[in-house]
Amino acid sequence: FHPVASPRQGHEKLLAHLRQPGFKTNQLTPILNPSNADKEFVQHLLHENGLNDGKKKLCVVIGAKRPQNRWPIGYFKVVIEHFAPSVHILLIGSQEDRLLAEPLLGIQHVHNFCGLLTPMQSAAMFGMSDLTLSNDTGPMHMSYAVSTPTIAIFSARDLPGKWYPPVENNLVLRAKGIACEACMSEVCHNNICMQAI
Repeated sequence: FHPVASPRQGHEKLLAHLRQPGFKTNQLTPILNPSNADKEFVQHLLHENGLNDGKKKLCVVIGAKRPQNRWPIGYFKVVIEHFAPSVHILLIGSQEDRLLAEPLLGIQHVHNFCGLLTPMQSAAMFGMSDLTLSNDTGPMHMSYAVSTPTIAIFSARDLPGKWYPPVENNLVLRAKGIACEACMSEVCHNNICMQAI
């Protein structure tokens, strides 16, 4: 068990070791299960906004507790503009993220749910979506915890691997070779590690 691995990564490694001598193990199942009421609320919200039309849904989390953990909003905009004609983009986050989302709101098929959902309703929305693109933040962990494939964007401020999602069905994007890597800084005025992704 690697000292910086998450509990879920440790669980996966343990299962892999048990399989080698032939022990049968269950596949990992969702570790976060929103209530039926939360799922019904989100289904109603999706229906109200015309999001049950068969198009795929991409959840995007643009916020993060620390500004240095935020991928530049212009970078998110390029990705969203690329996918928006063919998929629904669901912005998920806190009330504060509503302001961050403003540059994205004129793009076709972008729906801003920031500040409108409880944490478990957010988890339900992740669970009804096809993919999540997220900064390193709480909602990113919720996404993979409901078994939605997740692309996680990490700054280089912390140790690599410490907060990564499980390898299976998820992808981590993190710049390498940053001079100030593992700075543990609470204040960053440049954010070069995020700009490098």
